[in-house]
Amino acid sequence: MLVYHPAFDIYHGVLRILKLLISLPQEEVEIEKLKILNFYFLFPELISQIRLSRTHQKYKKLSTTGNKYNVASVSGQEKQVFVRIEPFNEIILAYLETKNYIKIHEIYLEFFATKLPKETFELCKIKDDEKELIDFLSKVLASYQIRGTDGLKARTGLLEFKYDDV
Repeated sequence: MLVYHPAFDIYHGVLRILKLLISLPQEEVEIEKLKILNFYFLFPELISQIRLSRTHQKYKKLSTTGNKYNVASVSGQEKQVFVRIEPFNEIILAYLETKNYIKIHEIYLEFFATKLPKETFELCKIKDDEKELIDFLSKVLASYQIRGTDGLKARTGLLEFKYDDV
């Protein structure tokens, strides 16, 4: 049986990543952080499982918006799904680099919004039903450090953090 999910759609992924990059306040972002933001863009119903700081607890309500792609929940399988979409993330980033929209460095990437064609920029406009989620991902979740016991990797449980340099 063939089942579609945007997590495994390269074109959908390119638009998701561009939407996130356009929304981020800085032009540089850690690659691991971007992958985590992309994961929660795909699966907002899992936001309630993130260990957020006390001041950000109000954002857990975003998990009640559910999955707009109307597919079975991945709850309990977050790490496995995150690992499974990793090759797609790599292809998406490689594609964006070949188009010169990003420059990949060792652990971070630079985004060049000015190199996006006008048509592509228009495609990446945030829809009304995405605004609150994108604001949370790009302003709140992206503000957390990626490493350490209070970093994004530890708070989400999606990536190993115990051996990170802090």
